[in-house]
Amino acid sequence: ETVKPKTDELSGRVQTVIGNYDTVELRGVLNAPLIEDVLAVRINAFTADADGYTENVFIGKDTRNTNREGGRIKLLWNATDNLEFVLSADLINQDARMDQSIVEYPAARVARYGDILPPVSLGKYQQQPSYVDEQFKRYSLQANWDLGSHTLTSISAFEDLYNRLDTDLEGTI
Repeated sequence: ETVKPKTDELSGRVQTVIGNYDTVELRGVLNAPLIEDVLAVRINAFTADADGYTENVFIGKDTRNTNREGGRIKLLWNATDNLEFVLSADLINQDARMDQSIVEYPAARVARYGDILPPVSLGKYQQQPSYVDEQFKRYSLQANWDLGSHTLTSISAFEDLYNRLDTDLEGTI
């Protein structure tokens, strides 16, 4: 379980990561009480981008890149002294080139493209084109009823995942 919002604390932080392959990541979190001891919100968000660390010499593009963003928003409501509700929504988007390395051309590709194929070298592998496109969404409502020595918890949730992987498995592209 992720951190619940706090109804008595305004806080936040931002983190930046910079690295090789033009990597830039930005992460942030904000906790804000809306009504002291009753209602609060917590927001997390991130973005991550990086160039690929290999080159597809056939098309002249980097591959194995990163392009992600997402976040979560949680709303906490203390309805009574012993009953709370937590509403949460998560979203993550990702798309990337994930070309697969080959060290020689498949016969179908040689037959189709012949002499226009660049030479295959161990220094710069030819790549089989492959793309990833994903979207993930989750919504949940959690109710916690404190009964003294026990807590009764109910969780209702819905998830939606879209995943598209385009790849050339037989080597004809």
